[in-house]
Amino acid sequence: MKTEDLDRILSSEEHVIPSAGFVTSVMTRIHQETSIPPQIPFPWRRFSLSAILLSLIAGWFAATEASGRFQVLLGQGLTTCFRAFANPELQIAVLSVSLSLAGSAVLLWISFRLAGAHR
Repeated sequence: MKTEDLDRILSSEEHVIPSAGFVTSVMTRIHQETSIPPQIPFPWRRFSLSAILLSLIAGWFAATEASGRFQVLLGQGLTTCFRAFANPELQIAVLSVSLSLAGSAVLLWISFRLAGAHR
């Protein structure tokens, strides 16, 4: 088969034209799909684990300092590394940050529930 034969066969066929409704429905669907970005899920597990771990660390330091076992538990060599955590002002700061993160998580959860957001 030569190129001229192929051109003759292709030019003699009828052109297929889609209906106007088909083109409109396809273009509408394409515009809908491209206009709505996919939702990115919030990493609740990582956030919760970090908040719980931070709260446990703050509580442990507060409890060991209050009971006087801080020197015994950590030993003389490690106390110099953790002396900053024995500072009551730092304990209050860590505790307030932990409570702020927990409160923010609760408020986010409530707002998502009220807005009807799905996971």
